[in-house]
Amino acid sequence: MQPELEASIARLNAAVEVLYAEVTSLRQLLHGLKPDPLSRHRAAINLIKQAVADAASIRVADLDSRRRPAHIATARQLCMHLLRERLGLSAHQIAQSLGNRDHSGVIQGLRRARELLAIADHEMLQLLCRTGEKLDAINGYTLQPHPRTTVARA
Repeated sequence: MQPELEASIARLNAAVEVLYAEVTSLRQLLHGLKPDPLSRHRAAINLIKQAVADAASIRVADLDSRRRPAHIATARQLCMHLLRERLGLSAHQIAQSLGNRDHSGVIQGLRRARELLAIADHEMLQLLCRTGEKLDAINGYTLQPHPRTTVARA
């Protein structure tokens, strides 16, 4: 009876391994089918990033990079601001669209952009104007606020 029991356990273990492999494969397949939450905004995100990069005379890759010189940081903060105000993206979505940053850094960047715009910082306002001109030149893209961002924030 012992050999029969061992054979049954071996068959059961083999069945479990096959089933586990199938479940794992199914999970991977389903994960690959999960839609990209930014896919409907991808074109607008790229337009805004390109316009900000052109206006700041930097590369789009600099916006996505970890580099922090002042001129790049200011451009990145403006890009964050535009992505929030014009597309209504969350901090997490903005973080994903700017090189998989941490969303807390995006929150700080948004705060800094609001501060600079509130005090009418010369560099930030010039960059905003140049970015607006670049966006207007691209297929008549307008800088209309996203309806969700028109409510007052605390």
